[in-house]
Amino acid sequence: MKIVHSCGYDSIPSDLGVHVLHQKVQADDAGELTDTTLVASLSGGVSGGTIDTLRTQIDVSRMDAALRRLAASPYSLSPDRTKEPDLGRQSDVALVDGTDIAPETTGWKAPFVMGSYNTRIVRRSNALQNWAYGRTFKYREVMSVGDSPLSRVYAAGVAAILGGLVLGLSVPPTRYVLDRILPAPGEGPSDKTTQRLLRDGHLHHHHDRRPVHLPGDGTGRSRIPGHRGPAGGVGPEPGARPRPAPRRGRCPHPGHRTR
Repeated sequence: MKIVHSCGYDSIPSDLGVHVLHQKVQADDAGELTDTTLVASLSGGVSGGTIDTLRTQIDVSRMDAALRRLAASPYSLSPDRTKEPDLGRQSDVALVDGTDIAPETTGWKAPFVMGSYNTRIVRRSNALQNWAYGRTFKYREVMSVGDSPLSRVYAAGVAAILGGLVLGLSVPPTRYVLDRILPAPGEGPSDKTTQRLLRDGHLHHHHDRRPVHLPGDGTGRSRIPGHRGPAGGVGPEPGARPRPAPRRGRCPHPGHRTR
């Protein structure tokens, strides 16, 4: 049996999206990718497997300072971190003013819950392709919370919740409570919720101040060629017979190679 990781919502839309964006920039003869941002807009829930992954990472890294430094590195999944460029701090938890991403992207953006993982997958893909995206390629993922005057407050609230979850799982008294109320491995959002998980996603790249967009269609389906299913996983062809629901403990996504 083989376990194929990063083959569903984490991290196919990010990985293939940046790859297709790179192809578009190359076709436009616009050079290499530089500052690139995925703005996600989602609704739904979180799976018990994702929670358990976070819980395990906290437990393992708490006992080893070297592992904590590795997890904090933006190139932690790179095949050779010594060859990666030093592009300064690349935070996955910062609040971002939308106008810093693109002039028409209004409202403040919150940290994206899977950004710290997806960004490393994308950077790894760049390294595996001999830095085809560019040696100055910087990538981040953020989440839209609307464009109202209160968007900065909402974004800060999301950041506080995410930070509180990590802190709560790190401290024994709150860990005891959270372990009993959070989804267990094998539990999570319903199929209906998963179908609408990613409502929209926009990739923004700036080259000579010209943004290039690779938008989703707002229906839970991406516009990535070959990715016809819902963004929560690689779906079947339209009209195909649905697969039976997976048994508890089995990965719900089929094996899918992105490289």
